[in-house]
Amino acid sequence: MLHPRTQLGYGMVNGEPLFLDLNSDSYFALDQKDRECFLAHRSGATGYTGEPECEDLACATRASPPPIAGSVLNLPEVPASPLLIAALWRALRLARRDLARVPLADLVEPFLAAPEEVSTRPDAQCITAAHRIARARTFVPQARHCLTDSLAIMRLLAAQRAPAMLVFGAKLDPFAAHCWVQSGTMLLNDHVDTIRRFTPVLTVPTCSATR
Repeated sequence: MLHPRTQLGYGMVNGEPLFLDLNSDSYFALDQKDRECFLAHRSGATGYTGEPECEDLACATRASPPPIAGSVLNLPEVPASPLLIAALWRALRLARRDLARVPLADLVEPFLAAPEEVSTRPDAQCITAAHRIARARTFVPQARHCLTDSLAIMRLLAAQRAPAMLVFGAKLDPFAAHCWVQSGTMLLNDHVDTIRRFTPVLTVPTCSATR
């Protein structure tokens, strides 16, 4: 089972706490009373008395992945490996199937690592592997979908013992959700300009091999 601090995350989006619960695969905000309660609880305000009605949110972790500085999509092209193209196609097919059948929390659990095992520095092996996967993706005739693609790349990176971070983000006015994979400050499966539109809400630290 996922640790509570991995199940539930939040980010401050336009000054408001926005939550993602992986168990229910849903984003949610708070009403004014619960918002004030949650922020007071988080800040440890000395003038606050009593247990917050939103105490169930006490385990939420604020998403704080390293800020993105670049993307492998901007690196020079590399040769496309037929074997990797086939492996990516299978990973995408499996991710799409699993998303229709399995709760999101269960899908990310095999990749989990303890936070202290995750470096904020870009991992050279991970970037090299993701660069090749990104090139292979251009040869797979399947519409891009951020969650499907992110789960697929996580599986391939884990198979190559290359650790990374799976990040979920959102924006408001209008609401939109997105997810991506990064290694330290390097984005592995998206463009920097796209990611900058979203505030991280939950970060899943990932290990170098599935359990």
